[in-house]
Amino acid sequence: MPGAWDTHGNIQLAFERHQFKIISSSIHDRQQHKVAILYYTPPLRLHRVTGDYLLLGLNDTTDTFILKLNDDIFICNYSEES
Repeated sequence: MPGAWDTHGNIQLAFERHQFKIISSSIHDRQQHKVAILYYTPPLRLHRVTGDYLLLGLNDTTDTFILKLNDDIFICNYSEES
């Protein structure tokens, strides 16, 4: 994920931290090893959802960008403002 860019290739996503997880393993068969590396962005502002595309903004600026959701990118936490 480092080096992940927005849909237009203009903005590179910044990550605050990462986490390595072992999903499954086997001491008898190395083909059974499955791992995940999770990358966390700083908080982003969601402006709109259109199909698989998110219009996002950085909280400290008025800049916006479009990101397409795929099998490698997902939202794990969000909060709504009132």
